[in-house]
Amino acid sequence: MTKSLADIVVNTSLRIKPEETVVINTWQHTLSLASQIAYQVRKAGALPLMTLDMDELWWKSLTELPVENLRKPLRHNLALLDETDASINLSGPEDPMTYRRVQGPQIGALFESFQKSYDKIREKKIRSADLQIGLVTEPRAKTYGFNYDQWKKNVEDASNADYEKMAQLGKKLASKLEHARHVEVASDGTNLRKTRTKVSSSQAYPRATSHWRQREAARKEVSIPTWQYQIWGSSSRESTGNSRRDDWSR
Repeated sequence: MTKSLADIVVNTSLRIKPEETVVINTWQHTLSLASQIAYQVRKAGALPLMTLDMDELWWKSLTELPVENLRKPLRHNLALLDETDASINLSGPEDPMTYRRVQGPQIGALFESFQKSYDKIREKKIRSADLQIGLVTEPRAKTYGFNYDQWKKNVEDASNADYEKMAQLGKKLASKLEHARHVEVASDGTNLRKTRTKVSSSQAYPRATSHWRQREAARKEVSIPTWQYQIWGSSSRESTGNSRRDDWSR
């Protein structure tokens, strides 16, 4: 029997245990999946708590509120994290079009308000799962020029992957590649050959390493907060490779 995405996230990815507190952050368009996840959390004997974001509130806040209001730390969220064992985030908003009208200082201030929460999550080592399926919406597909059905299928297939099988295959490949000097990867449309040599990261990527150091020095010189640098930078170490302004999500 094929497991549902909610089942995989709760029982395989995060391995939720009885009596744990699990916070589920959702948007209006992912409420159905959030409900399924909450059920699986209950079924595991744990305690779910759902929070809701809405596109309307998100956009009105970013386009109408002053920076000072957006920058305020989320004290209630920090208190909640003291009782949180795991966090599941369903990405949003549903429609990204309004990002084109949002000013940089507003975006920066809003993400600054999240920074203490991010720091606390790392400090407490709270287990987290960010489900990108929330970004797969018809308005986004229209904005990006994607085929919605194909995009949705690709993300669902990736989300429902058999992680145990992937781990077994990864170990098998690792054992073969560990001492290999020549590697060839071939499939339909692919014929990649590589000879393995030992080099340092700075030797392998001299331009990238130099570029990173220059940007890091520039960031320190103008005192740009680290969180803002990571959001705006198109090639930072924590970038997902897509830095389009209309693709940011919380």
